[in-house]
Amino acid sequence: GTALVYAGYIGGAGNDDGRGIAVDSAGNAYVTGSAGSAEWTGFPVTVGPDLTYNGGFDAFVAKVNAAGTGLVYAGYIGGSGDDFGRGIAVDSAGNAYITGDTLSSEATFPVTVGPDLTHNGGSDAFVAKVNAAGTALVYAGYIGGSADDWGEGIAVDSAGNAYVTGTTRSTEATFPVAVGPDLTYNGGVWDAFVAKIQVTLCPARAALEGTPQQEAKLGLLYAFRDEVLATTPTGERYIELFYTHAGEGVWLLVRHPDLRAHTRALLERFLPMLRAIVVGRPATMTAADLVAIEALLQAFAAKASPELQADLKALQEELRHGTVLEQFGIRIQGRRLPPRR
Repeated sequence: GTALVYAGYIGGAGNDDGRGIAVDSAGNAYVTGSAGSAEWTGFPVTVGPDLTYNGGFDAFVAKVNAAGTGLVYAGYIGGSGDDFGRGIAVDSAGNAYITGDTLSSEATFPVTVGPDLTHNGGSDAFVAKVNAAGTALVYAGYIGGSADDWGEGIAVDSAGNAYVTGTTRSTEATFPVAVGPDLTYNGGVWDAFVAKIQVTLCPARAALEGTPQQEAKLGLLYAFRDEVLATTPTGERYIELFYTHAGEGVWLLVRHPDLRAHTRALLERFLPMLRAIVVGRPATMTAADLVAIEALLQAFAAKASPELQADLKALQEELRHGTVLEQFGIRIQGRRLPPRR
């Protein structure tokens, strides 16, 4: 090229480093790297996915508009340890995929959905998907073993599957080897690795199958696509509906396609209990929430199949008596619900 079309800085008063770049079909640029600058020292956070500096070095992701005149979004991905973004890709819908490495454990790193929600020791590679608006993570998780692992490059196919490559010092005893191409660590200081993260990954489903939560018919699972038909272990088929709030992606499984109009309202009444419902963490529900949920369940039933009507009626009874809520660690106004009589 003979001249710069645009050139400018992304950074604050600390040390900030760009490591990876991708471009979409409209000419928007997507950048990742590491930021030693906090938002209060001038790092140009805007929109998301995280506007708050987390300590050490944070990985960052930024989208630059096609004209190069401004940031569409910019934010951190990181925890209290050092986090480095090294590779980035973008799909046709504008979702950004980032890989890098992190010293942050799951206590502070924004793990959500997968592929691995537990830090494995040393430096772990990570992979994260940022939604097209830049407001939240669709998923984020680790790839690694007990030794050091680094994610360095990433690509995405037309179906939204992500492909990650990098370097690992972890042997097959702790590194999550599966299928191939080579399941045995080969020695030397480190090996290269390649991993595919499939778009239909749904770790919460595996965690719920065969448990009281599955039988309770709340049917809230993590997943990525709204056109997938799911089958439970008992053979029941559901339509999966996607809803995202505050960075958490949640699926509501229902048996009738005409219920979409009520989905958002129902899930709004469960907030901020959604995470508790999925992973069993304590949460609080007010009496007003419970009344509103029962009303929305009745609205669902008005358009539901006979089978779903029966399920919803049973769920209403369980909600009234606390059976389901106790299974998920949900309290009403700070007190445990009474057991069902």
